[in-house]
Amino acid sequence: MRLNYIDFQETPVSIMFTAGDIKAMDQFLSSTETQIKDFYLSGSMTEIAKVFSEIRIKLDEGKVS
Repeated sequence: MRLNYIDFQETPVSIMFTAGDIKAMDQFLSSTETQIKDFYLSGSMTEIAKVFSEIRIKLDEGKVS
């Protein structure tokens, strides 16, 4: 599976992640939660972590393939 994210209003960039990428990023962001809270862009990083977590849950439930 590849997730293709494009947000032309914010930035005209396409980013692709495989299911393994999403799981690895979710694990990393979960394990660095304290550091994220201390980061100067913690709001943005928290939102990114939330998105990866939501997608990972869908992957684990088999709702995305």
